[in-house]
Amino acid sequence: MNIRNKSAMFAPLLLAAASVNAGSLLLDETTDTVLIDGSSIIGTALTIEAVVKMDTDGSVYNEWQDSEEDKSLKTDSGFVFGDLLTNVHASIDPGVWNHIALVYDGSELRYYVDGELMEAAKETGDVPDYPGRTVIGAIDRSVTPPDTFRASMLGLIDSLRISDSVRYTGTSFPPHRGDFHVDADSIMVFNFNGPASATQVIDLASSYIGTFGTGFTGATSPTLVAESSAPCNPADLALPFGVLDLNDAATFSINFLGMNSISDLNGDGFFDLTDISLFVNAFLSGCP
Repeated sequence: MNIRNKSAMFAPLLLAAASVNAGSLLLDETTDTVLIDGSSIIGTALTIEAVVKMDTDGSVYNEWQDSEEDKSLKTDSGFVFGDLLTNVHASIDPGVWNHIALVYDGSELRYYVDGELMEAAKETGDVPDYPGRTVIGAIDRSVTPPDTFRASMLGLIDSLRISDSVRYTGTSFPPHRGDFHVDADSIMVFNFNGPASATQVIDLASSYIGTFGTGFTGATSPTLVAESSAPCNPADLALPFGVLDLNDAATFSINFLGMNSISDLNGDGFFDLTDISLFVNAFLSGCP
C-alpha cells in the first residue's frame, strides 16, 4: 500500500461544512412517550424489532387494550397477549447499540439480541388485534391495577419496525443496524430522521402519526437527536453515526497517514487524492 499526493489534505477537511441528521429518538425520562394514531393487524406471524442503545431497561413499544390486546417489546422481555401467555426474556448491555427482536411464528415466541436467540417459548394461537392504545416508550394502563404504568426505557431508539411476518428464524442471524426499510410485510416503520424541533413522527409504512408527550397525565416528550447506529455515508467514520463532524475528519486523516484500510475509500490499496476526494465529497453531501 502507498500514499500518493498527500499534500494539503487537511485544509479541505477542516473547511468542509458538516451536515447533521437527527437519527434517533432520545428517551431521557421514564414518562417519555409517543402516542401513535393507529395499530397493527396481525395473523399468526409477528415481528417487533428495534435498534436501541439503552441506559436502563424499560418499554420500547406497546399495543394494549384491557383484556383484549397486549403486544409488548421491552429491552429485557417481550410478550404477546391472547392465546399466548408467556414472556420471553433477555439481557442487553447498556451504552451500546443492540438490535432486539420479538418474533412469533404460530408455534413459538422468540426474543433475539444482536441476532442471537436469548429465549424461546412454545406457543400457539392467533395474535389479538384491537384498536387499543399504541405507544413508543411509556404507557399508562390505569384501568388494570396494579399494572398501572410501564416506564419507558431510557436511552436511544434508532429505528423501530412492526411486521406481520416471521423475519428471523433459528438461533442466529446477522444483526440489523441503521434504518429499517419498508416492504410488503411492514405494518409500521419509524426511523426517527426528523428535525430536532419535531413534536411528531410519521410511520413510513402506514402513515400513522406519533405525537410526543401525550396520552396520559404526566406524559413527557422525547426528542430527536443526531445519533445513528450505522454510518450514513462513506465519510461517516466515527461515532456518533448519523452526524458528520470533525471526529470523522480526524479519523480519516489519522488513518490515511497510517495507511489503514478504513481510509482507502475506493479499496484500491493506495492512499491518494482519490480517497481524499471521495471523503470530502461524501462529507459535503451530508447525511440524508
